[in-house]
Amino acid sequence: MSLLGFSIKPVVRQLTQVSEFKAEKPSRLQIALWLLIILAAVFLSLRDFDAYQLGTHYDGARYTILAESMVKSDQYGFVNYPGEPLGTKYPFGYPLLLAPILFISGGDYSALKVLSLIATLFNASLLFWGWPWFSRRSYWWGLGITALTILSPMAIGLTRRVMSEP
Repeated sequence: MSLLGFSIKPVVRQLTQVSEFKAEKPSRLQIALWLLIILAAVFLSLRDFDAYQLGTHYDGARYTILAESMVKSDQYGFVNYPGEPLGTKYPFGYPLLLAPILFISGGDYSALKVLSLIATLFNASLLFWGWPWFSRRSYWWGLGITALTILSPMAIGLTRRVMSEP
């Protein structure tokens, strides 16, 4: 098959050919730089950790109330209304993760933000260490993409909120 006199068979064969890929391991320098990126993200997040008040993100207040119902009530629901707790459309998974933090912190709502920070750091770790499954390029690319992702102002800002989607 030709298109304007050029055969596309070699191109199709090259694109569909499956070759074995042996993932390289990150060097010590790359691991040290990854740790530096993680520490920078923690520093930037904690530097102004109280920038967002609980409730500025709509779902954050709801998840906090649901976690509070798990800690302080015998029923799951919105316990901030008088009478029986109202039902909820929110699943119990994220409030279940928040409940132990709320219990241990003694009701300190700013401690709930730690879960978003941990989840963001976990995502950055998956991105760097799982890089061979995302791309066949070197770990230097994975390091750069990880740095751009985790050190972006938006990602840092989201670590300071109670959100179920870091």
